[in-house]
Amino acid sequence: MAQCRGSLFRLIRRPNNQLDERKRIRMALDVARGMNYLHNCTPVVVHRDLKSPNLLVDKNWVVKVCDFGLSRIKHNTFLSSRSTAGTAEWMAPEVLRNEPS
Repeated sequence: MAQCRGSLFRLIRRPNNQLDERKRIRMALDVARGMNYLHNCTPVVVHRDLKSPNLLVDKNWVVKVCDFGLSRIKHNTFLSSRSTAGTAEWMAPEVLRNEPS
């Protein structure tokens, strides 16, 4: 396993934050690529708790998606769940209002 600098959450809260705009854009692309990979797997993997504490940054500033404890496999066209999963502070407002997303 690659050595990590820590979670993105911890890194962006540091007072001596080393994340310039170029690095931040590259990191956002890493997250997008990771989620794209999961969503293009067969069957599709839905993370359900994507947030900065669940993004690890390695020594080369590459972001890795982690913590798949709430993830689900999507076998059908639509993923339905009878329970709200994830961290409320990071959820879309329509999910919290129990509206279709």
